[in-house]
Amino acid sequence: MLDVFASADGQPVYGLQVATLTQRPTGTVYPLLTRLEKVGWLEASWESSGRGKGPRRRYYRLTHQGREQVTTALRKRTDPPPAPPPAPPPSDTREPGAPVSADQIVAEFVLDLRHLRAGAGSPSLRQLAERTFYSRAALSEAFSGRALPSERLLETVVWACGGDMSEWTMRRNLAEQSIRYGERIPLEFSDFYPLGMRWALSALAAAGVGSPDAEDIAQETLLTAHQRWHDVLSTTPDLRRWVCQQAVRRAHHLPAPAGDPLEDVAGEPRAAAVLTLPDIAEDVVERFSIGDLLQELDATTREIVYRRAAGFSVQDTADMLGMSPMAVYGRLSRARRELRGTLIRPVSSEYAEFVQYLVRLRDKANNPPLREIAQHMGCSHTHIATVLGGQAPLPTWEFTAQLVRVLTPPRKTGDPLPPLDSGHQPDTGHELEIGQELEIARSLWLGARRLTKAEPDTPRDVAVTTDETLTLWNLTDQLERAGRPDQAAGLWRTAAAHGNTYAMSVMAELLERRGDTGEAELWLRRAAQSGDAEAKRELTRLLEKTDRVPEAIRIWRQTRGTEAKRELTRLLEKTGRVHEAIQMWRQAAAAGGIHATMELAALLDRAGRVEEAIGMWRQAAAAGNLSALKTLARRLAAIGRIDEACVHLRSAAAAGDISAKRELATLLERAGRVEEAIEAWRGAAEAGGAAALRELAVLLEQAGFIDEAIETWHRAADAGVDIAQQALARLEGKPISILRTESVLYRAAEAGDSLAVLGLADLLSEQGRYREAEEVLRKAAVRGDPLANQALSDRYHRNDRPVPIG
Repeated sequence: MLDVFASADGQPVYGLQVATLTQRPTGTVYPLLTRLEKVGWLEASWESSGRGKGPRRRYYRLTHQGREQVTTALRKRTDPPPAPPPAPPPSDTREPGAPVSADQIVAEFVLDLRHLRAGAGSPSLRQLAERTFYSRAALSEAFSGRALPSERLLETVVWACGGDMSEWTMRRNLAEQSIRYGERIPLEFSDFYPLGMRWALSALAAAGVGSPDAEDIAQETLLTAHQRWHDVLSTTPDLRRWVCQQAVRRAHHLPAPAGDPLEDVAGEPRAAAVLTLPDIAEDVVERFSIGDLLQELDATTREIVYRRAAGFSVQDTADMLGMSPMAVYGRLSRARRELRGTLIRPVSSEYAEFVQYLVRLRDKANNPPLREIAQHMGCSHTHIATVLGGQAPLPTWEFTAQLVRVLTPPRKTGDPLPPLDSGHQPDTGHELEIGQELEIARSLWLGARRLTKAEPDTPRDVAVTTDETLTLWNLTDQLERAGRPDQAAGLWRTAAAHGNTYAMSVMAELLERRGDTGEAELWLRRAAQSGDAEAKRELTRLLEKTDRVPEAIRIWRQTRGTEAKRELTRLLEKTGRVHEAIQMWRQAAAAGGIHATMELAALLDRAGRVEEAIGMWRQAAAAGNLSALKTLARRLAAIGRIDEACVHLRSAAAAGDISAKRELATLLERAGRVEEAIEAWRGAAEAGGAAALRELAVLLEQAGFIDEAIETWHRAADAGVDIAQQALARLEGKPISILRTESVLYRAAEAGDSLAVLGLADLLSEQGRYREAEEVLRKAAVRGDPLANQALSDRYHRNDRPVPIG
């Protein structure tokens, strides 16, 4: 119970909610709440009488003394016992591929979900319930760690906390698979790679594929997985089966092994091989793994990439590393370009001709395997594959000459390659042939080399002449650490002068930090005129900072597009020229754009012209836009037009929008129309859906309809609702007759039945719930019930307590 109030973070909690979260019967919870209230740890208040029908809730909140006592008690409870000295250090519990239990996976998943909630400002369950239209009991269960939350509930929680819904869908998918196979399946490909290789090699071994071929096929399978990683995780319900099927499918396309040469003497000659790229059996990893790619970046950029991949925002990353957000954006942009250039290298026609010559030479030599070529040259067959596939930079002439010699052997078709140092007597004709091939190769190699850009003399030249902003950042870091900020600014000035719009923005930021806003504005204007949208926004910010908003408005008036209209609207609102913004969006809406109509409605609403805004939302809703229909309903509800809001929400719900059903039920409940809210959830439950059954059961229980609540919880349990069994155990653990009697008396007392008030007070007193009994009598006495007033007075006299005035 202390945990419940501590996690509520000062928000009020009602008694039934405490019982639900602690999974204790109300007969033990309410007396304990009463005792805590008596000692001054809690302060309690009844719900306002404007709630309508149904029993009112009694809310409890920690007092100042209670917060101190709870903190002390929890600290005492959570102090860990001293660990024995010989205990070994714990191992990494999140090692990819490690054996795990279902409880471990669920605990880790929920822990990450709690971190997401903390990153969103730790909203309370009440706040999350208002955003997601789920009950607090369902949300509490999602964060409890007893089971994975349902997909629909997870999506709404992640949305409410500002997370990436597609990422969390993939996380849940992998968590289910990890539970199924009993081993941890990671989300990041770099962590998954060893596990995927193990799966692929096991499947290939079971298919009878030999070790050399199996390794190549497994690498190719993992390369395909890396290239389609996001799609594979989003669409594949069983990642392990997908990897194994891909590997075995590739193995089926292997060429048949060559027969014994002695058995093929009288056979027909082989057809000449036509090879443009290595076949699957010989093709190896032609691209680096994720880890190898990141090693090509400098340490700072690598850390930025890791933090962004871990979910940190650009602003958070900049704060952690002590950099500006613009610097983080620049390093990320440069990293994308460098990694893209590593994976897909542009090839000139001369270089392509050089590679085609090497492929034809290999074909002429009867297409020897890559491993055999690598063995004779003393290098990696991976490097041979990248050179012949055109994926590597231009090789050195020494390597090229050696490759030409290996691919020009004096042999008959089908003979193996002789070693370079075999000791055989040189064949004059063969040497002449090698010389001719070397002349051709040299000519092609020189042609490809001439079109290869010469290496600049200094990193500064690289940055200025080839747009190497990553190198510029490295030099800037070094110069600033050395106490030479002027030279650092000079680097960016030179790059900006060569037309680098990103360098212009950075130059402007450096100048603004030094107080030179005039020159900073010039650089931003130049970048904005070159089409840099981010520079235009920075220029707008600078103009606002220097009180030149009208000039910024003129800039955005000349820019086309929806984003430009939004920025212009913001500036016009800031200067009080709302009518101009309204006129602009009216013209856009008149052209037939639903999006413009929605923007216009929001603008009118912010300007206080609520009826006009409602009219625009009605217009968008009439065009079939469900979002406009729900927005209209929310706005009507906010101004007290509940009936109209319910009509629109019912229309959206009839169109199949489940969120509209939740909003309708929540709106009806807040308006005190509990019976209508129950009917709304009954309709949703009849249409199917475990979520609707859960919400209906919670609402029935809160309204006091215990019999139907128990029946609905049984249906929810059959539909797979996680918390249904706990709810049934809690409800059915208490004598059902008491629950039914209490429910009937509550409803009758709320309807004004004096005898029901007295009976309910006696029933509560028999259970030790004296404070609740007094509250029932006091509430009836305030309404003018003479019997309740007399009974309350008798209770005070029996206990020698003064009757409170009023």
